[in-house]
Amino acid sequence: MVRGDSCRNLAIYLVLLSAALSIRPAAAEIFPSKVLSGVSIDDRGHPAEGARLEAALKHLQRSATVRRMEARRRKLGPLVISFAALDTSTEPFSGSHGHTEVNRDSAQVQLNEVLYISTAAFIETLAHELYGHGVILRESARLGLDLGHTIDNEAFSLAIGAVSALELGDPIGDEARVDALTLSTSAYADEVLFTDSPSRIDFSINEARNPRAAITARQKELARRRLSLSQRRKEILVWRWQIEHFEKVHRTGPQIFKALRASLDNDDVLSSSRRALLDKAEPHLKEVAAWLDEPDGRTFATGMVAASTSPYILSVDVELAALGRRIGELKAKRRSSPAPSISPAAKQAGWGDLIGLGIRDRAENPDHWKGAPETSTAALPWLAK
Repeated sequence: MVRGDSCRNLAIYLVLLSAALSIRPAAAEIFPSKVLSGVSIDDRGHPAEGARLEAALKHLQRSATVRRMEARRRKLGPLVISFAALDTSTEPFSGSHGHTEVNRDSAQVQLNEVLYISTAAFIETLAHELYGHGVILRESARLGLDLGHTIDNEAFSLAIGAVSALELGDPIGDEARVDALTLSTSAYADEVLFTDSPSRIDFSINEARNPRAAITARQKELARRRLSLSQRRKEILVWRWQIEHFEKVHRTGPQIFKALRASLDNDDVLSSSRRALLDKAEPHLKEVAAWLDEPDGRTFATGMVAASTSPYILSVDVELAALGRRIGELKAKRRSSPAPSISPAAKQAGWGDLIGLGIRDRAENPDHWKGAPETSTAALPWLAK
């Protein structure tokens, strides 16, 4: 989605939100949920918000996974749920959808107020915060463990949100991370590497066993991914040159290569985004490497090593793998539903077609290819295999 569309969608969200909520709210009311014991709802002075949250809590209880997690939640003390003005740049399936603050004996779950009118990420986010972070962060805190600096914290919450939504027939988002979870926890770790590192470092269980070595390994992987982007950029230039060659020299209709051009354009955008992630992550990794030599850093590393052998955190990791498998099963069922019919598209060249055209033209017209850009090696994959 381009930036202009994002801004327009956000504007529509905010207009609808303003219309849905009164401009001058009444006094805020915090009242106990009729659905869940130990849960209170803060309506911020907007009764419609309270009703929306209460209805969502009731809807969630239809999920078998939520009912299982509810038994654990009830043991952890009171919790307050509300909407809040979080990240106003939020779009469906991205941005700051929710936040959970955990104290010793209570917790506060906040959902982005934009989700008040959203049918996209609302249910998934509520389950993510309430039965993901809201459960495992409190359980681990009672054991004196730092689960919040392991990737299992976010991964488990993501999985709970996705499974709950799938069981209820509601939409899910963040497909790349969700799909990675269906493969393995290590695949998820690869998928999210560097994504959050400009602001924090979250370790996998394996990384937590030796934080210093983990940072060194991440620095090496960052350099490998930079090379991957550089090689991919050269490949894109080669493919674009070939498409333009056949259009200009051989008068091939542009429509034939429309899909390939779109793919290359998407690759360009994705490469720019990934390069920006690496640019932000690189200096932060250097800071973390130095910090691990300081007293606070050594204390943190000791805590991570302890977490890596904790029976509780290891059990969360096992449960996370099971949730990943469950997501895979549910997504397979969803895909098995008959898809709507689509009118046949105009004939489009595929990558095999373009390669074949190039091989034939090189043989028949070698002069055409003098000065053509070349790549000496195939691009490395973005994720290490």
